Amino acid sequence: MHKYFFLSAILFITNIADGQWVRKLKLPVRQSFSHLSPVNDSVAWAVSRANQFYITHDGGNNWNINTPDSLPPGIIAADLFAINASTALMATYIGFTGVGPGYVYRTTDTGKHWQQVYTHDGNCEMEIDMANDKAGLMICSFSSFNGSVKAGQEILRTLDGGITWTKNGITDPSKDFILSELEVINNEAWIVDYNFIYYSKNLGKTWEKTPMPVHNTFYSYLQVVNNDYMMVNGNSNIFLFVKRPGEGWTKRGDPSHNGGAVTGLILSDKYCLLSMALDIENMFYSGDSARKFKTTGSWSPDGYLLLEKSRNGNALWGSTYADIWINKNPIPGEKENDQQQISIKQALALEQNTPNPFTNTTSIPYHLPAHFTSAQIIITGINGNLIKTISLNANDHGRLTFAAGTLAPGIYFYSLIIDGKKIDSKQMQVMQ
Repeated sequence: MHKYFFLSAILFITNIADGQWVRKLKLPVRQSFSHLSPVNDSVAWAVSRANQFYITHDGGNNWNINTPDSLPPGIIAADLFAINASTALMATYIGFTGVGPGYVYRTTDTGKHWQQVYTHDGNCEMEIDMANDKAGLMICSFSSFNGSVKAGQEILRTLDGGITWTKNGITDPSKDFILSELEVINNEAWIVDYNFIYYSKNLGKTWEKTPMPVHNTFYSYLQVVNNDYMMVNGNSNIFLFVKRPGEGWTKRGDPSHNGGAVTGLILSDKYCLLSMALDIENMFYSGDSARKFKTTGSWSPDGYLLLEKSRNGNALWGSTYADIWINKNPIPGEKENDQQQISIKQALALEQNTPNPFTNTTSIPYHLPAHFTSAQIIITGINGNLIKTISLNANDHGRLTFAAGTLAPGIYFYSLIIDGKKIDSKQMQVMQ
């Protein structure tokens, strides 16, 4: 039987760490979180190791808690992807059998009921990432301890929000038996195996292959801003590699100089944030494309074992064993001086529209450089079709009011174009 009730963050002691991090939820004793998936700065999902689901619609002030009765006993969550406030996908495996199988479940009622939508024989490692509410990819690596299932991997795609998964219309470029990382941004996708990173411009139809900096290495914590700027960890312990525009892959190594395991990594066009909660219980921050890091101190009592950024927003969400914290400041770290704050403000190019979703009009904040020839915001559909081009003036900071007009309800993207180059893209949703 599922349980459904509200918890208010007022019931818990709300601590503020480092000026911006606020604790929003604390589990009872002997319970802990396994996965965290924030949709935006208001909506986030978390699942505990007891398979209880926690969903907030207001930035963590209140939480719905569900214990579903439709999941079989013994399953363990391997990945959680929240599509929106009511719908989520969860990859699972049967604990410690060595032969699997693996399952994917889907819910449309905030986790009260789950329906099985995919299964594969073997001990499965699966990861899901969605381009929008309908389209996404899944990687699945499988094996068995007794040889009953031949080791291998596959890539699958959904076009109906995770109801069905198929290989039709996509290709699998990897020859390895393990796909370790998947990242999807709009219609672009990246996957990593032990030797190569593969890039697709069309959600898996075709791939471009690039060698990874070190072969025969297990890569984890892939973070992608775009195909020219990304970061990944290349060891069981910390050893970072970064790809910057015009530089290719370079070794960044261990910013902590202490060794240990990575427990969280965030890379954006403005900063990089590294969490090492198990060994040294510390966080490291870089504001210069991961060239130099500074310690921030421990931002919560135990450090962050889970660290995520809102997919459609700026907030950072962190989880210890039993707590969930949020930082709505888009630039993490210690208090900056006035000049640093000015630099941060100047770095912002395109921000998330508000409200989002919207029915009539929405506001899109943007920032233009001091010198440019032309600037536009373009509106496109989920298939990349151009809907509208809006020219921008030379104001340093602007705010575009966009009217839905005759647009049908659904997912759309808006992009900032400066001198013919795409600077950034974000997703917005029109409601009926």
